[in-house]
Amino acid sequence: MTLQTTTQAGANPPRFTFRPATTRSHQAISGVVIALEEAYAALRSRWPELPAVVITVFYDRHRSVRGYFWDGQWRSQADPFLPELHIDSTILSDPPEAILKTLVHEAAHALARARDIKDTSREGRYHNQRFAELAEEMGLIVEPDARIGIRTPSLRTEWLAGHYGPLVETIAAASQRLWQEDHSTLVRVGGNGQVGRVTPNGPTKSKGRLVKAVCGCSPPRIIRAARNTLQAAPIRCAACGGAFTLDIHTKEISP
Repeated sequence: MTLQTTTQAGANPPRFTFRPATTRSHQAISGVVIALEEAYAALRSRWPELPAVVITVFYDRHRSVRGYFWDGQWRSQADPFLPELHIDSTILSDPPEAILKTLVHEAAHALARARDIKDTSREGRYHNQRFAELAEEMGLIVEPDARIGIRTPSLRTEWLAGHYGPLVETIAAASQRLWQEDHSTLVRVGGNGQVGRVTPNGPTKSKGRLVKAVCGCSPPRIIRAARNTLQAAPIRCAACGGAFTLDIHTKEISP
């Protein structure tokens, strides 16, 4: 997914809110970000035209996507408008190949930006054939999708066995350290903004709402579950094998 911005030279820079990590140690979370940065650097070594990006990892409750590429969101002395490549923290429990697939998908959007190619429409939600060509160039399997134009369910087997193999291992090691952290006390933020603390005696009760989640089937299969349930661990579709993710147009409904 690619997001568009109307920020222009001379305008006020975008504002960002930083929240301290509460669900895992800073060291383990930093390890995942570093692993993703190393993987993206490897992509740049193969496609030198890829732009430098700021990689962010957090739960974005305002967008129900696995990741996004957003041009011109950060400033530095070297580049006044650095793009952001975001990986949603809810996918960090996915297999490392799936996490890398999301990174490569967003890198394909970055490659489109570098080549001045219009690869999406509908505010970045609909992927066109030019995106499909870039995705295939970067080792992604592409399939038509009536809702979003092109979907990329996975990386090609030969790429995973070759160039992408070491990147999968790097991400796997970092995500394993992340999920081996102490689970005795976790803090989860629900979709309604409420915080529930999980302790050895079990979670405290908080009001929940059901949201719509879809899988990768075409047309997608639909389930409804609490946001916390979807975030705790992947719920996989028996038909396509993919994890159910929040629908981009989801609405919360009371249980």
